[in-house]
Amino acid sequence: MTGQYLSASYYQSLLAEARGESPRLSTETICDASLSGSSKSDWKGGRGLAILHDANDPLAPSDTRTNRHVLKLSTANGMPAEIIGPGDHGALPDFDALWIRTHTSPANATYGFARRAEELGMPVIDDSASIRRCGNKAFQAERFRCNGIPTPRTLVVTQATPMSEIEAELPYPMVVKEPEGSFSTGVYKADIREELEMLLAALFANSHVAVLQAFVPTAFDWRIGLLDGEILFACKYRMAKGHWQILKQGNSGETLSGASFAVPVGAVPPEVAKAARSAAATIGRGLYGVDLKQTEKGVVVIEVNDNPDIKRGIEDRADGDAIWLKILSWFSAQTLVARLGPRVSHATVSLPEARRAS
Repeated sequence: MTGQYLSASYYQSLLAEARGESPRLSTETICDASLSGSSKSDWKGGRGLAILHDANDPLAPSDTRTNRHVLKLSTANGMPAEIIGPGDHGALPDFDALWIRTHTSPANATYGFARRAEELGMPVIDDSASIRRCGNKAFQAERFRCNGIPTPRTLVVTQATPMSEIEAELPYPMVVKEPEGSFSTGVYKADIREELEMLLAALFANSHVAVLQAFVPTAFDWRIGLLDGEILFACKYRMAKGHWQILKQGNSGETLSGASFAVPVGAVPPEVAKAARSAAATIGRGLYGVDLKQTEKGVVVIEVNDNPDIKRGIEDRADGDAIWLKILSWFSAQTLVARLGPRVSHATVSLPEARRAS
């Protein structure tokens, strides 16, 4: 239906926005139409940072151990924080800022939380635009193309795209992606035409478009985490054993993953850092995890993720609490800016002298 999330008109607006055009109906307007109920109230604040976490979310980018550590760090540095759940939407005006640490999508409750925080004027990660942009691989493919971001050869196709056109542009094997897939789900590999036809038929039953990409085999993927354009962390994720992706769904539904290796920010190759910053800048200035592959022919960007995994003992293994303290400092600074206006410079605001949580 016209004007609904993931409808044909939604994709027309989405790809227009990716090209920097102004569609008649914006994706923000379409997504906002799905939010129900009045939420008018004043921003009171005072309770510090709200960390939205759903303990039942298997895709949550932070686990309980991580959240407890962040709470300790936040308290030790003078910024109280609390964990809130999906049912705590009404309590949002009592907090100073919102950090969403559960799986984001324009189709779930996280989008309503982000829009509510923006309506109140409070700092929020992830912002609603980042959720929309990072939640769709077709948007990113068009955005990267228009901004000259190096990627594997990529096509956004519909049911009307001739198979001959696809095969003229991409060799087998090729990667087939559901636009809204995440965490390696909805991503497949087609080795021959019959597999490609079968995969596209399945995707087009639920989506107006599919994303096809040249297969670039590497021993590992880079994940570069950034906030407001600054690199926070870097990791190498190896492919799952016997698989071509870093995550593999087991026969019993379990997820198998390859080994991960945190890399000090200062040791990231300049070409990887440059590509990550450039890709993130096409999305916004939020908290992102940029996935890249380093090949003999150069670095290519796979995608930009909002709400990236940052877990205690994994992504922070190389640079430690510096990651968390930079994020908390961002919230502290942005809260003051939101309260006091442009008289306060982000560059001059930070947390009190940083102290590690015991």
